[in-house]
Formats: sequence, structure tokens, C-alpha cells
Amino acid sequence: MPRKGFTECPFCKRYISPPDDIKTFFGEILGGRCICGAVYVYDRVGRNLGESFLDALYFAKGDWDIGSMIEGIDYETFTTGYDSRTQRSFYLPPTSIRGGKLIFLKTNVNNQTNEVQSKTNMTEINKEKTLNKKDSMKEEIVDALNGQRFSDIVEMSKNDKGIIRRLISLSYDKDTVLSWRAIESLGIVAGEISKTRQDVVRDTIRRLLWYMTEESGGIGWSSPEIIGEIIRSSPDAQGDIIPILWSQRSEEMFRAGVMRAMWRISEIDPNLVSFVLNEVDECLNDSNPYVRLYLSLLLLNVGDEISIKKAKINEGDVTSVRFYYDGELQTKTVGDIIKGFLNNKLRV
Repeated sequence: MPRKGFTECPFCKRYISPPDDIKTFFGEILGGRCICGAVYVYDRVGRNLGESFLDALYFAKGDWDIGSMIEGIDYETFTTGYDSRTQRSFYLPPTSIRGGKLIFLKTNVNNQTNEVQSKTNMTEINKEKTLNKKDSMKEEIVDALNGQRFSDIVEMSKNDKGIIRRLISLSYDKDTVLSWRAIESLGIVAGEISKTRQDVVRDTIRRLLWYMTEESGGIGWSSPEIIGEIIRSSPDAQGDIIPILWSQRSEEMFRAGVMRAMWRISEIDPNLVSFVLNEVDECLNDSNPYVRLYLSLLLLNVGDEISIKKAKINEGDVTSVRFYYDGELQTKTVGDIIKGFLNNKLRV
């Protein structure tokens, strides 16, 4: 039992244990469960509340289907600041965007009985018995990504749609080649799943868009890149999403990801993104080098004289970037990458 003054559950006022690593069906989280049934998830930096909220909702619900749940009816949430060093919570001003945070979530607040909670706890115990198997699956996915065996992951997805969730959980750290391969493989897997379960793919896209547009302050950092790969894999089925994705470029934090998505889609069919050409001139001088790079590559794929001339504006850009292409993550200058594609060198 934590000492007096440690964090209390906002729903039952009992002390809770400090957040710990927990293996769930949908990946690893840092959190815990109160004896009253509430769950909590720790966001270390306080800038990923959207993702942490969804982690808490998946953790509480126990399955993929959370789309029909309504806050205030099916669940309640509460957010506090949290100092992991002292293991104490503190008041969190509504406008605060910094520091660690705890997201508490409790389902069926108004009608949950001890009997129902007991059954829920037993369900969780039964689920825990299969976690070793699930953890083994994640290891297989990581091994396949390290070996660029995307076809192996496609085979796994035929028997387990939860692979989408696991791949998303691996996509957040875009400083690593593993995350980029996870993003690329998400498109390949979604393309295969869409042949028989289009609803699963559309639901995934809807959730990714929700990550980007929800208002709690959370950020779906890799969502535009993932959506771009999904559209690229099945443009006939997902082409209607392109204008929706393009509209998110107004958010500075997503602009580079959206531009990369447009470039990747243009590799399949430039006509699918031709509508953006009248709206991109200002981005050629964007302060973000990735925006400048991806737009230039998109223009090269369009291939007409005017577009190529615009792309060459950044041919002398000496800003270094981490660029993922053809399974590898390399450090190059913006200008060198553009020159490589101008010379038809797919490996730059």
C-alpha cells in the first residue's frame, strides 16, 4: 500500500500503485488498474494525451471495438499531472501542455456492480494467460521488420487483425528504421486485408484521422504517413481519403507527414494528387526541410516542365535530413536527394 500522500484514484480515492510496464493485446503501455476497476496510463511527456487516452480505452475495453463508446455514458475520464520521481500526482491546469500526466478511465461508472467488476477482473486474468503468446507475436513482427520480410507480416495478418495495432505501436519513433519499416508494412498489410475486410481498413483510417483531429491535445505523430501508405496500397478503394488527408496540412506538426503521403501516393499515380498543385507553391520555401523535400519529390513525379522547374528550386538545399526510402534510413541533404531522383537513382 503506497504511503499517505501518494496518488489516489479519482473515482474511489484509494491509493494506486505507481505506473508500471503492462503487456496488453494491443502493445505495451505504462499504467495500471485500481481495485475499483479504473485503469490509468502514464504519458511521460504530456504531449501524447490522444494516444494515451486511446491506450487507456483499449486497456479498459479489452478489444478493438471502441468506436461506439460514449464518454459520460460508457466511461468517464480524469487527468492529473504526475511526477514519476516522487510518485505523486498534482493539480493540472487545463492549459498545461508540459510534464508527465496520468489519464484515468473507468467504464460503466453509473451502473457497474461488484458482480460485473468481478467478472471483468476474471476476464483480465484469463487474458493475461495468453500474453506470452501475444508477446511472442510482437517479437516475430520486429524480427520480420528487421529483415524487411514484409510478406511474413502479411501472412501473420491473415489470422490476426491485431497486427495493425501492433504495427502502429511500433511506428512512433521516426528516428529509427524499425518505425519506418512498420509504417511501410502497414500499407502493405492494409492492402492485403482490404481484399476481404475493407471495414477493418476503413476503421483503421478513421481512427488514425481521429488521432490527428481530436481535441484533447494528443498527437497522432505518424498518422499521415501511415494513411498515405494505406492509400498507396489500395488507391481505388481509399482514394476518397486523399482530400481529407490533404486538408490536415494546415497543422504545422502534420504538414511534413501529409506532404510525404502525397509524394508516396504520387509514385503510384500522380493524377491522384494533381489537385494539390495549385496549393503548394508557398510550401517550396517552408521552414521545415522535410516539407520542402517531399514536395519537390512529388513535383518530380508529376513530371511536366513547370513542376520539374519548381522542384529544382531546392536542388541546392544543403539541409541534412533523415530520409527513409526502399527500406533504409539515411542521412542526406535535401539537395542531394532531389538530385538523386532527378538522375533516376532510386537509391540515393
